[in-house]
Amino acid sequence: MNDREKAIADLSRAAEMNPKEKSSYNNRALAFSKKGDFEKAVKDFDEAINYSPGEARLFSNRGTVYLEKGDTERAAADFKKAVELDPRDAYALY
Repeated sequence: MNDREKAIADLSRAAEMNPKEKSSYNNRALAFSKKGDFEKAVKDFDEAINYSPGEARLFSNRGTVYLEKGDTERAAADFKKAVELDPRDAYALY
C-alpha cells in the first residue's frame, strides 16, 4: 500500500468515525483526485458540501475536479458558486 492509498484508508476510517466532518471527505476527495479517480473525488466533495454548503473552498475543489474531467460547464458553475460564497476566493476567480 503506497502513501496515497494509506491516506485514503485513514480518511475513510475518520469519515466512518465522524460522518458529519467535512474535512475527512474533502481530504479524501483530494487524494482520489491526485490518484485520477475523479468519480470518487466528486462523490466525496458532494458529501463534504452536503455537510458544509457555505464553504467556498469545497466548491472550488470540486470545480477543479470537474475541470480535470473536462466537464467545463459544471466546473464553471462550481467556481461561480465559490465566488458567490467568498468573493476573495482567488482560486475560483483564476
